[in-house]
Amino acid sequence: MKALCLLIFLGLPLTSSAQKASPPIPPDLLIIASKLGPIVRIDVSGSGPFARLEGNSSLATEINPPRYEWQVKGEVKLRNNGGRTIKSVDCEFLLTESAGLITRYQQLNVHIKKALRPGDTVKVSKVFRGYDLKTWSRRQKQGLLDVRTNIIRIEYSDGSAWERGP
Repeated sequence: MKALCLLIFLGLPLTSSAQKASPPIPPDLLIIASKLGPIVRIDVSGSGPFARLEGNSSLATEINPPRYEWQVKGEVKLRNNGGRTIKSVDCEFLLTESAGLITRYQQLNVHIKKALRPGDTVKVSKVFRGYDLKTWSRRQKQGLLDVRTNIIRIEYSDGSAWERGP
């Protein structure tokens, strides 16, 4: 009896219906071009109630000390090669740095909510902000940064969707 239960328990996963996996590359959306600009540090302290204080006065510095932010601009150009209208697209800029045995990853996501009719092309840009971009800036200057652009999800106007597999 134990052998029969064990056989059923082990054989059950083999008989279950397999799910159909999405193809790894979207069938009808093409990335024509993508670019990640230089990672830069920007002074964002110019806004606020005391931003109009003139000159190099110590009062201006005390009230409105400089604040910096790391930014990078990503651009992607997409073309709908399929027969259905696309409602929205999720893309990622995947930053990779390999240093010896360790590989580090950073994912920067873009949500594009524009209707793309069959044959349409769209160019979208987004500014990414974050303190963790500082370390990636050094890697970019050293030429150790690899950037790849991928499509994560496509939502069609008919309600169906394509998602990248695991």
